[in-house]
Amino acid sequence: MPPVFARPGIPKAIVIEDDVWIGAGAVIMPGVTLRRGTVVGANAVVTKDTEEYWVVAGVPARKIRSGPERGTLRSGDSEAAGNVARHCARGP
Repeated sequence: MPPVFARPGIPKAIVIEDDVWIGAGAVIMPGVTLRRGTVVGANAVVTKDTEEYWVVAGVPARKIRSGPERGTLRSGDSEAAGNVARHCARGP
């Protein structure tokens, strides 16, 4: 029997929904889903699924903050999008 790393595996899909930002050097592990509006910090290693509008960073990636409640943003709503940006830029 070949070693574990040489065995053919079943590839798992990485799902990236709309409006996701992924920082330089970030690694998304197989089988992870990045929900709508997620922001992944540079060099982060994402090992678990995210919720909508989360900001994650670190190794392994952890939630830094979350955005507005679900359903408060509509496509093309620039005022609401600005509120998300201000919310995410605020310190803890």
